[in-house]
Amino acid sequence: MVNNMSIIINYSKIIYPQSTVIKLTKAYQNIGKNELYLYNTKCEIDKIREYTIKLDSYYLYKFSNSVVTDARQRLIILKNSNPRTKDEYVLSNMKYILASLFQKSELKLLDFDEILNITNHIFDDNTKFGVFLNRSTNSIIEKKSSYNNIVDVFKRVDNQYDRLTLAILLFIDFHNLAPLTSHNDVIEIVLLYYMLLFSDVKSLYFSSFIKHLYHQREKFYSLVKETEKNWAEGLSNTTLLVDFILDLINKNYEETQIVVKNRIEDLKNLKHDNIEITIKNFKSKFTKENIRNYHPFVSDSTINRALKKLRDENLIKPLTTGRSAYWVRVNKELI
Repeated sequence: MVNNMSIIINYSKIIYPQSTVIKLTKAYQNIGKNELYLYNTKCEIDKIREYTIKLDSYYLYKFSNSVVTDARQRLIILKNSNPRTKDEYVLSNMKYILASLFQKSELKLLDFDEILNITNHIFDDNTKFGVFLNRSTNSIIEKKSSYNNIVDVFKRVDNQYDRLTLAILLFIDFHNLAPLTSHNDVIEIVLLYYMLLFSDVKSLYFSSFIKHLYHQREKFYSLVKETEKNWAEGLSNTTLLVDFILDLINKNYEETQIVVKNRIEDLKNLKHDNIEITIKNFKSKFTKENIRNYHPFVSDSTINRALKKLRDENLIKPLTTGRSAYWVRVNKELI
């Protein structure tokens, strides 16, 4: 029997304000452009997706108690360097898991056993499911069965309500249930990521959602904590977090539009000319990684040539040195 410790179970009672509905409508309008984006990048989609997965893996690891140096993280993620320590294997395993989620021929809801398998593949430490005390009956309940009950409800209402909101609410239920004995904080991000794929958010192919989430992690954590109030009664306030994630999805699609547009322009123009246009559009300091976000299929040498050309023309200058150097515009001709 399903109890009230779930927001999905009580979804029919939730009324979202018009501002949320507008953001949701925009998200579905963006989803409606998926096929156009895929068509315009059909020859490069595997390369684009591979780069995005690397970025997502890099930022997912930052949600954990990371001890691997940033230099080693970049070598393992971007250069496929072999991991040496257990912590480095965790990072490498994250990359493998995110890639495998993309490669599923048919996306379906993940039950608890599948989530447990993902967790133990990443961390390799025999994580188990937790339990909690039902105070009304004074009985011990396995969180595994509670989570699977929530998934069953999702399946029943999936065709009645909008899937994207349900996906976010499933994340909220997972967070508050905290069904694993460890690593809930990382696995809930993996679950959210997967549920967006399940909801046909194909901007995840082109733009790193986890990167955007990490850069706004303080606000994210604050809004997630808000959902903990009254969750056990099924009365959690979810509006602010739903708004936040919808904003991230729409931002992801804005970046996707730029990536696809740049791909078309790359085919028409010299690639380094198009990179120069991107640099001209930066409003503040930028890095090579910022450029690559918009040109994931362009080689490092092409980016370096564009930077060198603009530097030699005294239009940009480096603020720092090294692979992650910051650059800034210095001439009004670039405005």
